[in-house]
Amino acid sequence: MNCAFVGHSHHKITSSSKWFIELLQKQAKIKIFWDDSWKGGKGTSAQELLSYDRVFVWQVEYLAQQLAQVDPSKLVFIPMWDGVANLDQKWWSGLGQTRILSFAWILHERLRHWGMNSYHAQFFPDPSGFQVVEDFSTMRGYLWQRRLEIGWPQVAELSKGLRWDAFNLHLGMDPGCGEIEAPGASECRRFNINVTRFSRAREETLPRLNQANVYFAPRSREGIGMAFLEAMARGQCVVSPDFPTMSEYIDHNISGLLYDLNDLRPLSFQRAQSLGAAARRRIENGYCDWAYDVEHRLSEILFPDLSGVTPPRTRQHAELKRPGLRAVGQFD
Repeated sequence: MNCAFVGHSHHKITSSSKWFIELLQKQAKIKIFWDDSWKGGKGTSAQELLSYDRVFVWQVEYLAQQLAQVDPSKLVFIPMWDGVANLDQKWWSGLGQTRILSFAWILHERLRHWGMNSYHAQFFPDPSGFQVVEDFSTMRGYLWQRRLEIGWPQVAELSKGLRWDAFNLHLGMDPGCGEIEAPGASECRRFNINVTRFSRAREETLPRLNQANVYFAPRSREGIGMAFLEAMARGQCVVSPDFPTMSEYIDHNISGLLYDLNDLRPLSFQRAQSLGAAARRRIENGYCDWAYDVEHRLSEILFPDLSGVTPPRTRQHAELKRPGLRAVGQFD
């Protein structure tokens, strides 16, 4: 089968869709198209994709609309909650004959309510690839600031009264989100803040990320949220706005800390170590579910003509279900 994958070219830098491309490549020959329209560059036309047996469109909303009008049978659309949260039923109505893979439960339920052909899966990283943070004798925080909404001022308010032995503020704003100045030298000394920047080599910033034991999620909405999931896999105490997809993985004061972004109040970090340990267990258990989905459901969702089987829209509906595992999409 000859297939195409289309994604935002910014993901070439972040590698946020790399795992999905590798998943596709196990089933078919994949031609990758990186779309530059998000930054005013060259877009991708539906016409140039019609020669492929199937086209997987990752978060490029305008192209999904175009291809759905021309040949919806070829299209599998993978939207991200942070990109489509504000789209109404009228927008989605043009995709009525399209297969949609939703990684956010809130999006899946909305689309199903509107009669859309949505399938749900919940991604988890392989925990075996992450070293667990066990030292909580000192408090070491980390934030990659990507938006203006969550930066050092918000962290300072949430952690008021807590002494940071080390805090790494990594500045790397998402495209189109403006620039931000680092805290002043006196504030950096007072709170033991170290500033790194996205332009620096990954080898310079990764050790500081791995050494942190408190991780602040950088955005109020995520499509999947690879960075905070990796922090959970490291056993770090994750602090996040109480919004999807983070709130679909984290239970407040059980496997992390959730807060109201519009009403910031100091949080208690006294149980940071146990919260981090619970986060790690959440990833370990969830990865079992994800491995089940990869083996039993995703190929049938993405390549239905190869299997001839109609997959369940969620694992709750699967006739084959491994006992004792948390069903994908079921809230804790």
